[in-house]
Amino acid sequence: MKVLLSDGSSATALQLAAILGGKGHQVHVLCESALVLTRFTKWVVKLHRVPCFSLDPYRWLGSALSVLRASRFDVFICAHEHVAIASASADQFRSVGVKMAMPSFEALSRVMDKISAYETLRQLQISQPETSVAHSVDDLLRLVHMVPAYIKAPIGTANARVGLVSTPKEMATAALECETAGTFGGRGALLVQKAIPGPVLMVTSVFSHGHLLAWHACLKVRDGPLGGAAKRRSLPLAFIRDDLVRLGQHLQWDGPLSADAIFVVKDQKVYYININPGILEPMNALFSGVDLVNQLLQASTGDTTAISPVSIAVLPGEVNMQSHQILAGLLRAAENGRLAIIAEVFHAATGAGDYRGSREELFPLPGDLLGRASLFVIVVALVIGGSRLANYIGARRASMHTLSLQSWDTITSKHEKKTAAT
Repeated sequence: MKVLLSDGSSATALQLAAILGGKGHQVHVLCESALVLTRFTKWVVKLHRVPCFSLDPYRWLGSALSVLRASRFDVFICAHEHVAIASASADQFRSVGVKMAMPSFEALSRVMDKISAYETLRQLQISQPETSVAHSVDDLLRLVHMVPAYIKAPIGTANARVGLVSTPKEMATAALECETAGTFGGRGALLVQKAIPGPVLMVTSVFSHGHLLAWHACLKVRDGPLGGAAKRRSLPLAFIRDDLVRLGQHLQWDGPLSADAIFVVKDQKVYYININPGILEPMNALFSGVDLVNQLLQASTGDTTAISPVSIAVLPGEVNMQSHQILAGLLRAAENGRLAIIAEVFHAATGAGDYRGSREELFPLPGDLLGRASLFVIVVALVIGGSRLANYIGARRASMHTLSLQSWDTITSKHEKKTAAT
């Protein structure tokens, strides 16, 4: 099949390209810059330049539709927050003949922003940390008893727009900053969530019209830049499936859906802290025996004749499958200087330290000489450029596919007007 990805800058996009390309599919990518991760892999046939999504989603939409009209594609996959504009404009995408697994905008609105996601999970009685919504500076100050706590803006990915306050003084400082910035103007609000100690569990799943097709979960073993994971270990806890089934059925979700949770080992419980309406770096799942990408293709094309009733268990993957991203490890090591980068390269090359018994996620398949050569160039560049270059690379990658609160409000408003007019 000929597949178009909405993004080419992220680790998720690179993993999608590797998995799809390794299966013999033709992979094309939308990107705002010529220097994106997916340029440096043999699995991408062509990059299509489009305007920056984060700056203007509607300009991005127009260009994306032009690419789809100019070249016949079988499937379109949203890798990140592009799902917001794609769901609101699903009729335009389907009018050009491309197939995709896409949640309804009504379902998307229930989880797209952090406050709506919190309300949805609360309604379904799915476990979350103690949480409150602050609509004013006074509200925020009244929540001082919750520290240590995370203060979260409604829209934001990874650790963007999320801050930890550990003391009452830090809460007062955060309140002052919000007042100065006018955070609570208009419909402004913040989510305040009590911090729970424990490792982060990353959950990814695929649905077809409310039916769970596949799912996977893994622990973040080592932090990467900007809240990502440099290393993870599969841990598909069986009770997570029940949460996913309830959520997917309730929303009648179509397509990929991911979540982050805190795993309290002592109690063997998880507390969900974030919902992401997209697929999350699926390579660890594939290594563990769960092919999320294949299920996503089936959901996109409508080839779901093998869907089991939700009462029948969807089998989890292998436990304790370890995988890593050398690039993420290098970017994190760069924070500690050039010697740390060299040590990271040594550990990766010899399979020592965090790399022992672990598989590479970003350039995992044999024969991708372009990818491995590009990784060598990045290593040399980081040794020369150090932490400054590492920070630039990390920030640049994240900025290409994030959605601002203002853009989300615009998309929501236009969709409401379109719905009212029909």
